[in-house]
Amino acid sequence: MDIMRIEALADEAAGLAELVNAVSIASGMSEGYDKGLYYLSELIGNYAERMKNLKTEVFADAKRSRV
Repeated sequence: MDIMRIEALADEAAGLAELVNAVSIASGMSEGYDKGLYYLSELIGNYAERMKNLKTEVFADAKRSRV
């Protein structure tokens, strides 16, 4: 997977996590539904973090292969 695509996926996932959080806060939804949105936000946030880590690993591999 190309670096730019990984970066785009990470940014997209981070944006989705922020959106889910904002909807949850703005809507004042019931506690059960709010918890569901919170967990969804956490999952998306974890995905974004994994994509960022993958990007870092790919950059490190590219540097090692050039040396």
